[in-house]
Amino acid sequence: MAGIKRWWFERSLVPQVQQSHYFQGRTNKHIGIVTDVCEDFRKLNDFILKEKSNNNKINLLQLKLKNAHLTDEEKSYTIGSKNVNWYGVPKSESCNYFLEDNYDICYFLFKDVSLPAEYILRTVKSGVKLGFAHKEFVPYLDFCIDSKEDINGQFSYLLESASKLLFGTRKHA
Repeated sequence: MAGIKRWWFERSLVPQVQQSHYFQGRTNKHIGIVTDVCEDFRKLNDFILKEKSNNNKINLLQLKLKNAHLTDEEKSYTIGSKNVNWYGVPKSESCNYFLEDNYDICYFLFKDVSLPAEYILRTVKSGVKLGFAHKEFVPYLDFCIDSKEDINGQFSYLLESASKLLFGTRKHA
């Protein structure tokens, strides 16, 4: 059964042409965030408020495969387990709205590996994809981190590392 499920899943994917990967001096005005984390996530909410104060557009997609809720942001889309077909592809308007946009940068903050999360990761249109290291997701991310900290600590570490290593300005000798 798992083999048939995976075959249908792979068959439903539409390959995306990867956009640019330039990092230095990059302006990230359109930011996408995809998460399945539904407990206290203070750093994410602080990040959203900071980016909105800088006039950046943020879209948040929550995978709510369990009963919980993260935030009520105006551009927040939610996918529940009822909106996922039997082979793991999200079938909801909110997912389609999220996937229609082109993002400068997209953060993938997944605690657990799931087919809906993999589908979104593989089909979103984004210049840079950043996220937590999961064996199944690493081939599709441009930058990933692995940390033993809690989810807030991991997100902080991801933001710091990306800022310093990818988007920081280089000092000339």
